[in-house]
Amino acid sequence: MSKNKIKLSVVLVITALMIFSLPLAAQKLPNQLPRNKTVYIAGELWGPVQSFNPLGSASWPIITADMDTNLVYEHLFAFNMLSGELEPLLATEYNWKDDLTLEVKLNEKAEWSDGKPFTAKDVVYTFKLGQRYNVEWSNFWQYVDDVYSTDDYTVEIKMKENNPNRYVVMDKLVYTWMLPRHIISKVEANNNNNIAQIRQNWFNEDPVGTGPYKVAAYNSQRVVLRRDDNYWGKVEWGEPAPKYLVHPIFKSNEAGNRAFKNAEIDISQQFLPQIWDTWKKNDLPVKTWYDEEPYHYPYRMPSLYLNLQKKPMSDPAFRRALAHVIDYEKIAQLAMTRYSETMQPGLLLPTGPQSKYFVEEDVEKYGWEHDPEKAKKILEEAGYTKNSDGWYVTPDGEEISLTATCPYGWTDWNVSLQIVAQSARGIGLNIKTNFPEYPNYLDDLQRGNFELTMEQGPTPTPANPWRKFQMVMDSSNLPEIGSTAYHNYGRYRNEKASELITNLPKMTDKKAAETYKELNKIFMQDIPIIPLEYRPAYFYEVNETHWKGFPDAENPYAPPMTPFSQAAIRILYNIEPVK
Repeated sequence: MSKNKIKLSVVLVITALMIFSLPLAAQKLPNQLPRNKTVYIAGELWGPVQSFNPLGSASWPIITADMDTNLVYEHLFAFNMLSGELEPLLATEYNWKDDLTLEVKLNEKAEWSDGKPFTAKDVVYTFKLGQRYNVEWSNFWQYVDDVYSTDDYTVEIKMKENNPNRYVVMDKLVYTWMLPRHIISKVEANNNNNIAQIRQNWFNEDPVGTGPYKVAAYNSQRVVLRRDDNYWGKVEWGEPAPKYLVHPIFKSNEAGNRAFKNAEIDISQQFLPQIWDTWKKNDLPVKTWYDEEPYHYPYRMPSLYLNLQKKPMSDPAFRRALAHVIDYEKIAQLAMTRYSETMQPGLLLPTGPQSKYFVEEDVEKYGWEHDPEKAKKILEEAGYTKNSDGWYVTPDGEEISLTATCPYGWTDWNVSLQIVAQSARGIGLNIKTNFPEYPNYLDDLQRGNFELTMEQGPTPTPANPWRKFQMVMDSSNLPEIGSTAYHNYGRYRNEKASELITNLPKMTDKKAAETYKELNKIFMQDIPIIPLEYRPAYFYEVNETHWKGFPDAENPYAPPMTPFSQAAIRILYNIEPVK
C-alpha cells in the first residue's frame, strides 16, 4: 500500500472515530442552523466544556454553581422573582400537612428523555444524593429528617423536629435538579460510590433529563441544544418556539457584546456598558427591562470575598481598613456605568423588600465609607508599618502582597477589581489583579484557593434574605480549605451568627425582623466580605432583530432572566421569529 493510501486510511479512521464519539444527536445536526429556528445566547459560558456532570463542576446548560436552568434537567417548581411565587413544573402543588411535613404532588405526565417515567423514586433518590455526598443541596439535610414517597407521584419531606427550616426546604424545591435514578445509580456503582471518582470519571456527554432540550453538539466554540420534540411538557404548555439554542463561547465581554450588537446574539446576560446607546445612537432594536435608569432589575450584591484563613485577611482591623480604602463611587460610575447606586455598607439592600430590615443608624455606627486617611489610621493603630519601598507590612514584619481574582472577560468585575487594587495601592497596600478562566476561578472559589476574589451572592430565591446571610456567615457543616464548599467561601466562623441563622426559620416575623437587623450589625462589625456594587440578578438584554416578543417592565409575563432560568423558561414559549 502506498504512503498516500496509508495516510488517507488513517485520516478516515480518525474521522470515523471522531464522528461516532459524538452524542447521537450531534451526528444529525445540520451544518447551517436556520436563523428563524435558532436562538443565540451569551453570558452563561466562559470557557471550553468541562463536563455535563450534575454532581461536578459542569458547563452550561448544566451549571452546578447556580442550578437555575430548566433546559435539560428540571426542578420541581420554577421560582418567579417578580411575584415571589413557585410555579408548577415537575410538581403540580405542595401543601404543609403540619408544622414539619411538606407534601409534594408530582406531574404524572412527566418522563425522562429516554422515555422512562419520572416518579417519586427519582425525587427521593435525588435528594438523598445530598445525604451521601457533598453536593449543592447537601445543606438541605441539616434541617430535614427524611424524604420518602407515599405513592408513585407523592413525596413527603419531613423536617427535623429540633432544627426545622422552611426556608431551605422551599429553596430546594426550586434549586435542586431532579436526576434520573436509573442512570446515576449505575454511575455510582461503577465508581465505588466515591464522589471524587464520579466527578473525575463521569463526563455525562449525552445527559438524560426531563427538560425540553437535549445536548446536540459542543466544541471549543459553542454548545448547541436541540429541542426534544418528544418532551412530556408539550401536553401541558406546547413546545418552545426555538428548535435550537446555541451558546457561543466568547473569551470576553467585548467579543460577546460585539456579537450582540451585530444581532448574532438574541439575548445576553453579559455586562454591556451604556446600553442605551444601542437604541439612542445606533437605532438598534435592543431593549432592557426598563427603558431608563437603572435599565436593569436590581437584585444581587457582587462582593469582595476575603480568605479569612490567610493573613492579613484574618485580621478584622485589616478588613476594616480595606473596606475604607475602596472607592465605591468610582465602581458605580466606571465599572457599573450607573447600573448601580453607590454601595452602602451591610448585607441588606436599602431598597425593595429588604429595606424594612435596613437600619440607617446602624450603618452610620458600624459601617464604612471611602476614606483612605481613615484606612491608614486603622492600619497603623493595629501595628502595620511601611517598608523602605512604601508598602505596608504586617505587625510581625511580613510584606503584604495580595492577588484579587475574578473571571477573565467579565469586564464590569474586572474593572471593579482594578479599582479595588488601585485604591489599595494608593495608600501602600500591594494588591494586584488576576483574571483566570471561569472554570479555574470557580474551582478556586469553592476550594478556598484564593486571597481576595469576587462572588455575586445567591440567585433569586424564596429563601432571601435568610439565604444571603447563610451564604456568607453560616459556618455549619463548613468544609475546611481545600474541600469544596457551596457557601461561606471565605470560611468565616462566628458561633453567634451561625446560631442566629440556624434559629431564624423558627422565629415569628417580628422576631425574624429583629434578627436580620442584628445579623447585619454583626456583619458590619466583622466584615467577612466587602460588598462592592448593586447588580441585577441578570443583565437582561434583548436584540429583537431575529426574534420578538420578549418580556419587559411593560409586559412582565416572565421575569427578567435568561430564557431558561427558573420561571423565565416561559419566554421560549412566547417569542416568535421576525418575519
